[in-house]
Order: sequence, then C-alpha cells, then structure tokens
Amino acid sequence: VAPEGVSGDVRSWFTFPIFLRDATTRDRLAAALAERGIETAPYFPAVDRFPPYDQAPRTPDDLPVTRSLAARGLALPFHPGLTEEERRAVVAAIGELVPSD
Repeated sequence: VAPEGVSGDVRSWFTFPIFLRDATTRDRLAAALAERGIETAPYFPAVDRFPPYDQAPRTPDDLPVTRSLAARGLALPFHPGLTEEERRAVVAAIGELVPSD
C-alpha cells in the first residue's frame, strides 16, 4: 500500500518487489521469467550486508525476518517505458509459474 501523499504530489516508485515462499522458489521464478525474456533481479540484500554494518558482530539467528525477506525478494520490471501489454505479460507469466497454495 502506497503511503498517502500531499495533494499534488507525484510519486515515482523505483522498484516493484514481490516476495516468494523461499529463495528456491524465487530463483526458479527468475530463471523461468528470463526464459520468457522478462528481466528480474533479486531485491535488496539484508541491511546487515551493507557497509558499515557488514563488519558488525552477529549470529546466524540475527535478523530472521530481514534475512527471510532478502532471500525471497524479487524485483520485477518497472519503468515508464513498460507498456500495458508488457505489464500484463509479466503478471500472466507469474500467475502461470508461481504455485498457488
């Protein structure tokens, strides 16, 4: 859900991430979309992977939600030149490729 803006604001969202069940599902989806010519990229790594936090002491159990989201996030194509037809093709491909529970 987009935050409410000030009247007259124009938003420019720089990415459109989705979050899959797990990293394996994300990676399989990214590969299948690539086969269809749809570019994606992993979303951001966990914040503790960025400098200066990457040298901070931590355990494998630190930041479980952050790590989970980082492992499951996939950024979809998102730019002003994307046509309605291309957007629909991305949505359709995801609908075909992602298992529904």
